Amino acid sequence: MRSAWSSYRQRIQWRAGLHRVFHRGPQDDPVVDGLRGMASLSIVFFHCFYGALFLLKDFDRVSAFAAQLPSWLGFLANADKAVDVFFMVSAYLLGGALMRETDRNGAITARDFYIRRLFRIYPLFLLGLAVYALGNPELAARNLIYNLLFIDNFQMKKYYSRGLVALD
Repeated sequence: MRSAWSSYRQRIQWRAGLHRVFHRGPQDDPVVDGLRGMASLSIVFFHCFYGALFLLKDFDRVSAFAAQLPSWLGFLANADKAVDVFFMVSAYLLGGALMRETDRNGAITARDFYIRRLFRIYPLFLLGLAVYALGNPELAARNLIYNLLFIDNFQMKKYYSRGLVALD
């Protein structure tokens, strides 16, 4: 009886989660969702463009394709700005969450805040690392500890400054 009940509860929670994806709640902000959507499209477009350039190894063909894109898709080419937009949206949302916690509890508990962030970010990050490892298992294994601690950029900077890794 208990396993049937837990299976039923999991289905209900899954449906509620799916409902939240397609139906806007009163706390959702359409401007923030729009900024996230534009930034996501820009980053996906950049990675597809970079992937095509890497796979085709023909800059002229990729440039010709990019020149044929309509002008209204120009915002997609600014992937470096999209990362800035993500930082701004994240700061806005985290600031709002901290203000709501202050209103609710009268103070912010840093330990609880970071534990919530860890459980929200880390599972998807681990999935990303697993996908990354499929492409180059040796490099992924060598950099695993740096990736798990979010210090891979600092570690790679050390290699670049010593000339151990080619920049092109």
